[in-house]
Amino acid sequence: MLAMLVLSAILSIGFSLATILFVEIRNSNDLLRTEAAIYGATAGTEEAIFYYKRQVPANQYAYTRSLGSVNVTSTVTSYSDSIFQAIVPPATTFANTSNQYALFDPNNIDAGSGFGKVSISYADTGNVNSLSVYVCEYDPTASPDSYFPKGPACSDQTSTSYWLSPSNEGNFSPGQTRDYILDPTRQQKIFMYNTGTTGNMYVQISTFGAQSPPGSGVYPPKGIPYLGKVGVYITGSDSGITRRIRSVIPNVSVAENTNTTNYASFANGSSATSSSFAYFVGFPCPAGQKCAVSPPTGAIDGSKDTRWADDGSGNPAWIEVDFPSAKTIHEIDVYTLPDGFPVSSYTATTSAATNGIADFQVQYGIGGIWQTVANVTNNLLAWRQFTFPAVSNVTSIRIYITRTNNNAPKTIMELEAY
Repeated sequence: MLAMLVLSAILSIGFSLATILFVEIRNSNDLLRTEAAIYGATAGTEEAIFYYKRQVPANQYAYTRSLGSVNVTSTVTSYSDSIFQAIVPPATTFANTSNQYALFDPNNIDAGSGFGKVSISYADTGNVNSLSVYVCEYDPTASPDSYFPKGPACSDQTSTSYWLSPSNEGNFSPGQTRDYILDPTRQQKIFMYNTGTTGNMYVQISTFGAQSPPGSGVYPPKGIPYLGKVGVYITGSDSGITRRIRSVIPNVSVAENTNTTNYASFANGSSATSSSFAYFVGFPCPAGQKCAVSPPTGAIDGSKDTRWADDGSGNPAWIEVDFPSAKTIHEIDVYTLPDGFPVSSYTATTSAATNGIADFQVQYGIGGIWQTVANVTNNLLAWRQFTFPAVSNVTSIRIYITRTNNNAPKTIMELEAY
């Protein structure tokens, strides 16, 4: 009996060791393949995001790459977030604000929105001006002359028939939050503007669906259809092992997506000035004059083979582009001198570590007042793209440079604004 127990124990231990050994060997093999899949997915992530942010349609940039034995593919999934932040720029009015948000059902634009509540919070960032807010609600099936007119109703700021209470134009204080109860069978539109002359306002908007269950006071989160985020999914596969990486980036609104006009282009009537520019004297330049080598117009001529460069006299330096008339923009692109110039194309990873601009501010001008979009430090890239909520009445953009890599001359190959 004892012998049988000992034999049984030995067999049991031997089987367990064999199982552990088998599992360890198998896991080690999978680990090697998993590493390759992860590396492949990681390698494809940045390029997929780059293509998406350039607003290339999905069927044009979905691709398969072979990195050794690793196949890499990308897909995009849009989804809506129930909470988003908005920037309300100064010197805006009800008539010209770009901070307008429609609540509707994208699958049936003649039906109710399905929203039951919206909560608006004005962040206290030191701006003492009042935030102006209107929330319009109307019957999407009604004729234009009905009590709740459709569409044009929201253009009449003076009417009280379709502005939800509180109709608190100019009455949002910093740090204040207000809730608006909505009728999910109707459609709504939110207007926000900032009549102050300086300083952006930062606002959080939270949207909710109809009460569920009815009468409970519970409003489930519900995202606005065209706002929120986009998930870019990168899948790497190797020998049957697949790994997926998800990168989440902000979505842009439908209205922003449609603009492909570069307002900063010389061809579209813009002009450029700068703090200084590189020049030479002597023949063939007329006596007593300085002839430009890299004038500011070199940064708006549509070519990334020409440039603007300052005269090297010191920091700071700036280049300004003035539009022929006020524009609504949501994107500014900055191209600086790439390593190994000239390059065939600029990508999200093209280096400018040798001679590019390092510390700078990206700004737009409204009514002679500069607003900073981004304050960049230690830049090492040749192309930087800056997107933001659409801003109206912009008359100019400016790049204000305080440092370059290796103390090189300040150089901008091209400036673009969309």
